[in-house]
Amino acid sequence: SSGINAEWPLRPGELEASKRAAEERIAAEQEAKEAEDGARQAQKELDRIAAAAAAAKENKERLAKVAEEEKKKSETELAQKTEAIKKEAAQTEASQPETQDDPAPNFQSDIDGIMSDYKNSVEQYNRKRGTEETR
Repeated sequence: SSGINAEWPLRPGELEASKRAAEERIAAEQEAKEAEDGARQAQKELDRIAAAAAAAKENKERLAKVAEEEKKKSETELAQKTEAIKKEAAQTEASQPETQDDPAPNFQSDIDGIMSDYKNSVEQYNRKRGTEETR
């Protein structure tokens, strides 16, 4: 008997079956490793998406807060301007002469009347004096 059969007690076809089983095991291990790598890659992508979503939410909240602050600031400025305009209007109104129930609504016509009376008086006086001087 030869030494090969003693060291390798395999029947015909067993070597091929063993070789095929080893190849299948290696292929299965390779598939499992690829699936693990794929799962790890997918998890990284999910983590990246989750981080981007969290950053977007944070940014949205920050922008909403900024917008709210700007709105309050604008409302405050508007209220202050409105108040200043009201005060200015009240002061202007207070400094204006009354147009209703005013005893002398038109000073110019009074002045014109007084001047006219004065002129007439002066002319009358001069005429009188002139007639007295001619006597």
